[in-house]
Order: sequence, then C-alpha cells, then structure tokens
Amino acid sequence: MPGWTEGEKTAFKTLFILGGIFGIIALFTGLEHNYLLETTSTLYGGVVDPELMELNEILYVDKKFYFPELKREIIKLKSNELGPHLKTSQTRLTQFIAELQNKVNNDLKVIIDLYLQAHAQMITQKKENDTFARSHLTNYENILLNHLTQGELETLRAQQKDTLALEQHFNYLNRKPYFLS
Repeated sequence: MPGWTEGEKTAFKTLFILGGIFGIIALFTGLEHNYLLETTSTLYGGVVDPELMELNEILYVDKKFYFPELKREIIKLKSNELGPHLKTSQTRLTQFIAELQNKVNNDLKVIIDLYLQAHAQMITQKKENDTFARSHLTNYENILLNHLTQGELETLRAQQKDTLALEQHFNYLNRKPYFLS
C-alpha cells in the first residue's frame, strides 16, 4: 500500500473486510441450501417424514422422494380437480344471474351488476365486515328488494362467494412458478 493516501487505505481495508464478511455469508448460505436439499430429498440421502414418503409412494411407486416433484404433482392433481368444480359453479352463478335479471327491468339489471361488483370487491379485498362497503351493498339491496326476495339475494351472494373462492384457489394453484407442467 505504498503511495496510497489515508483515504485509499481506509477504503481498501473496509472493502477487504466487507468482502470477507460477504464471502462467509455466501459460504453459509450455500451450505444451508445444500442442507435443505439433502434433508428434503432421498436422492441426496436425506431423511423425510414417513407421511410425506407415503404420499410420494402413492404417486410414484418406484421413485425416491423429491419434494419439488411431489409438490408439482399435488398441485396438478388439485388443479385438475378444481377446474370442473369452478366451471360448474360459474355456470350455475351465470344462470342464476340471468334468471334474476329476467325478473327485472333494464334499469334494475344495472343495479344487479353493481350489487355483484360491490359484493365481489368486498370478498376479494376481505372487507366483508367493513361498514362502508356493507352500506353500499345494503343500498343496492334495498333497491332490489322491491323486485327480488331476500332469499334470492342471499343465494346470489352465497353462489358468488363460493365461485370467487374456487376461482382464487384455482388461480393460486396455477400461478407461476409453482405450477410447471
């Protein structure tokens, strides 16, 4: 370090120490990654919970346990199961909405749409107990109660809530990078 100024010497020492610290962190992070891989995969001699092994054997009789593959397969199976349920629920909801809209005039069809939008927003934003959101829904409901029954509106809300829940679950399962075909 001959010919260096005090500032350059300080900068060199600081960067040298920080480089060493980051190197140690990188080493431990790599070891931690390898440890996790080895303990969640029999491919690397890891020990796996017997219940996970049993699930793996149901899907793959002749394969060793490898968690990412098991997870991918379970997601695929659940997604394939939910798909038809979602379609049925969407169809049932659409038919019920059409049935209710056939009972009212064009002006009230718009109110039904606004009612459904407000209710969907409450559910997706998890504001079902929010007084402001509830008041909007109640206002639409009061208008619709002159032409539809309380039971019909309750059924409509329940069907929409069920459909939205299925849709959210289905979308969650099929988001990248978790669902790889």
